[in-house]
Amino acid sequence: WLFLMVQNYQKAFKAYDIRWKYKEEIDEMLTYTMGIAIAKHLHTTPNKIILIWSDVRIPNTSLITAFIAWLQSQGIQKIYRTTINEYTNGEKYPYGICSTPGLYYLAQNDVDLAVAFTASHNPPEDVGMKFFDKTCTFLSQQTLLQMFNETYDAARILPELPHHYDIEQFPLLETKKEQLLSFLQTKFSQLSSSFHIGVDFSTGAAVALEKELLERLLPGQLTLINDIPDGMFSAHLSETQEHENYHQLIETIKERKLDLWIMFDGDADRVGFVWPDGKVLGGDMILALVAEQLLLENKDLDISKKLILYEVMCSKIIPELVTQAAGSSKMVRMGRFFIKEAMEQTGALFAGETSGHFMFSSLGNYEMPLLVLYYVLKSLTYYGSYEAMIQRVYKYPKCPVTSILVQDKQAVLTNIKESFKNEKQVEIDGISVYG
Repeated sequence: WLFLMVQNYQKAFKAYDIRWKYKEEIDEMLTYTMGIAIAKHLHTTPNKIILIWSDVRIPNTSLITAFIAWLQSQGIQKIYRTTINEYTNGEKYPYGICSTPGLYYLAQNDVDLAVAFTASHNPPEDVGMKFFDKTCTFLSQQTLLQMFNETYDAARILPELPHHYDIEQFPLLETKKEQLLSFLQTKFSQLSSSFHIGVDFSTGAAVALEKELLERLLPGQLTLINDIPDGMFSAHLSETQEHENYHQLIETIKERKLDLWIMFDGDADRVGFVWPDGKVLGGDMILALVAEQLLLENKDLDISKKLILYEVMCSKIIPELVTQAAGSSKMVRMGRFFIKEAMEQTGALFAGETSGHFMFSSLGNYEMPLLVLYYVLKSLTYYGSYEAMIQRVYKYPKCPVTSILVQDKQAVLTNIKESFKNEKQVEIDGISVYG
């Protein structure tokens, strides 16, 4: 029985987080075990600082309480929560609500370990955990699994737990929030035009920090929907790549004349864009527009520092546009964990993927969707119209992604490689054929 339980838990360990269904692969016993593991992981760090945050999923309170239980029993004093606005002070979210980008900014350089309780864009029955250090580098799947395997035998019995622990708010919260606002205000103040923007918060984590910042950055220019936290995501699921999730937003667009709409995913580290005609702009198109504006902004940089990273699913307009803007580009493996790793290895200026993760070197190689919004608005100003901007990036046709389950992946790849041996091939993340 114990062996089967361990195997079941292990299924939840992904490339850079722990994520799956609540009470099936992830429960309080698992998070309690990870609390013991983290205590061991940080045992040589003096005066260790641990920052906890939660997205809007209802089970997070009990999962966080179980995680903190061992840390509390070991006398670790500096365990802090994030609390951003009035929604986070109630019984439903005693540990606060914050976005993943918000946690990156709060934790960077000032926290030994940040622990995010989020399942990102997954459906409401899923929960999850992410762990990263003060450089915003995630603990890898291998590291997390090793920590879990070495600790599970020591856990065994879950102690009786309170509803929640009364841990303090992060002391640097307000200071760092104002620093972030000041940084963004410096950017947004450079826009020569004003825009009326619709924002769909997907009832997720963006209802906290991102909502407050947007209201201060663009006062009187916003139309907001789904901006009350709802752990069931009753309005729609928060996956920005699934176009059916934009239906409500597109219907709202038809009723109101706005310049553009944006939609956040569940933990607000991804953002999708919808234009007045109801067209959802692909993540790689956003990547191209932002990359171009960044390169124009940094035109005096040495060419070695003007590197843009993209992944295999992206349109070939990206390397073309980057070259025209006097930059260089490189295709890398798909996946947020691997892209950030590639940024650190190459010193890239900017990186992104079709899913909507966009990472800036100026921030420490992590996401900040509000900065993406700034560069898209800057691009809109630069081109003078939505039509001209879209025409610039939609040069090549793109077909939908089709996934096919096969029994022998390697045999299929070998067959494709042989069948298209006369065409250009790239073997990153499998095989890509160019004709």
